[in-house]
Amino acid sequence: MNTPAREAEPLIRFGSDTTMRLSCRSGDLVLWMRWRDTFSDQPDLRILDGWNIGEGDFLTISNRIEDLPPWFELHPTEVTGLAAFKMKKKLEAGYVWGEPVDGPNLWRVLPGDRIVWAGEDRPGTKSFGGVLSVLEFRTCALVIGESNGPSANLFLWDRWPEGKLPPERVALGRAAVAAVRKLGLPNECPNLDEWWALG
Repeated sequence: MNTPAREAEPLIRFGSDTTMRLSCRSGDLVLWMRWRDTFSDQPDLRILDGWNIGEGDFLTISNRIEDLPPWFELHPTEVTGLAAFKMKKKLEAGYVWGEPVDGPNLWRVLPGDRIVWAGEDRPGTKSFGGVLSVLEFRTCALVIGESNGPSANLFLWDRWPEGKLPPERVALGRAAVAAVRKLGLPNECPNLDEWWALG
């Protein structure tokens, strides 16, 4: 007798030396969450940011410096390990830096953070109650929202307008929060004052 194959959970443990791309569809929702006060009796799950996704939008998630886009330059305070030695040589050669690169299409995630990609089934990706994937971060990473859509203007993304989502979008958001709560507290819980760095 054949035993039916168990459906895979949508959990992805994002470790070091990793790059991935999420090719999204119109109607998808992506939420960035973090647990706070994890040693208290009532830890607090917070939604740090969210994006409503349009057709042609995609996310690149990476902690590999070699895979970051050429327009994104790490600030001297954002490097660690071997990358810090490379930055030191760059500074000694006269490199002058400005402010860290930032924008509405960039998220700097810390260990213990979770990102949930919610939406409907599509070929090759099954939705579990509205959740396509939950990414659990073991290290720092950069999330870059990009678009091949008609506007091609990342700064005009339809970001998550609090209190203005239609009921089906609220249902997706609730499914995303429920998925993170079901996973429980992360094993990686950085001090919230910890800086973000790659290397």
